[in-house]
Amino acid sequence: MTSLSICPRRRVCTKSDNIEWLEGIPDHWGIVPSKVLFSVSNERAHPGDEHLSATQAYGVIPLSEYERIVGRQITKTLRHEEKRRHVEPDDFVISMRSFQGGLERVWVPGSVRSSYVVLRPSSRVHVPFFAHLLKSEKYIQALRATSNFIRDGQDLNINNFKLVDLPLVPLPEQKAIANFLDRKTAAIDALIEKKEKLLELLAEKRSALINKAVTKGLNPNVPMKDSGIPWIGAVPVTWQVKRLRYVSPEITVGIVITPSKYYVDLGVPCPRSLNVKPMVLSEEGMVFISEESNRQLAKSRIFKGDLVSVRTGQPGTTAIVDDRFDGANCIDLIIIRSSEQTSSKFLAYVLNSEKSKAQYTQGGCGAIQMHFNVGTAKNLLLCIPPLEEQNQIARFLEQELSGLQALSEKTEVSINKLREYRQSLITAAVTGQLEIPAEDYEASPTEDRPS
Repeated sequence: MTSLSICPRRRVCTKSDNIEWLEGIPDHWGIVPSKVLFSVSNERAHPGDEHLSATQAYGVIPLSEYERIVGRQITKTLRHEEKRRHVEPDDFVISMRSFQGGLERVWVPGSVRSSYVVLRPSSRVHVPFFAHLLKSEKYIQALRATSNFIRDGQDLNINNFKLVDLPLVPLPEQKAIANFLDRKTAAIDALIEKKEKLLELLAEKRSALINKAVTKGLNPNVPMKDSGIPWIGAVPVTWQVKRLRYVSPEITVGIVITPSKYYVDLGVPCPRSLNVKPMVLSEEGMVFISEESNRQLAKSRIFKGDLVSVRTGQPGTTAIVDDRFDGANCIDLIIIRSSEQTSSKFLAYVLNSEKSKAQYTQGGCGAIQMHFNVGTAKNLLLCIPPLEEQNQIARFLEQELSGLQALSEKTEVSINKLREYRQSLITAAVTGQLEIPAEDYEASPTEDRPS
């Protein structure tokens, strides 16, 4: 990864300029209030306007196209149709959460919610340049500095936009910077996409290894028998098909009624769903309850060797309780008590397998169920080998998956670094801190819609 080549032309900005986020811009650039470059459009929706969705990842696109991309249907509100705002291609939209990811460029004509602000660019604006600038890290930070959105629960509005001054850049330079960034970010995005596909392949391989090991065992030559369950098929003759309630001595649930009333700054750790990763509990974002509350809430205490599973969000994701949380408590998690007849590691691999998840993520009509409860857990069908074979499978999977996990983690680090580099490249370019190659001044700007 090449380092950024910093442009030597600098302009020193002071607080009185109200442009701290633009400190270091070239001295031939101007600085103007945002209203000089953008005007607010209050044009009402036209008859037949297509409903558009303002997204941080794809800009303002047809709602139907966004549904296709994300693979799910979005609830379409039919209220206040007469108040919706008309937008044209190359307008920008301030959405309710633009302080998180910048302003969104409009790609097609249509209408957006009346709560959104529509900005129409002036003739001094080269849209592809500002499409990068208005989503750059420094600009987003400047927007955030205009109010405390998180604390006050506010949405970004036009007044916040007006408080952040913008650079006035010669149009040829805007076009050259946009060409440069389009070219560079396309290359970075292609590399990120390649690495994300590698992560998908690694996840698929991990899933296949687990599914095969926990339903077929490690010996391909062992005699098999019909399990009686179509989606499991044949299993080794020494294995038994059991419901989870006959494998675990107790299946219960963690604190579910107003858990926050028990919170203290420091005390007994209390894992919740965000702490549950496949096979292991994370301490990130841990909350605590008092020793007294922990004694009173004995039913939801967890001990070394127990399993805890997520109920909502990523249902069924299961972790093993280790020494760090022996005797602790938990919040809104399914608790599966350990048994001397079952390996906790083996059982955790089983519960994290696609064969198990298929039982509780699919309802009778095939719809995704986002809630995993005690009743569902008790009725899960599992293939249970003898204890020694459980331990062998657990050891095999631990060894085989460690290499895949290491490669996945390395790939994720690489993706994060690429994303950081991409953002730093954009910020440096749109604030005039990079020397732009001559070829980008000569090239015609690419304004095709991104896929």
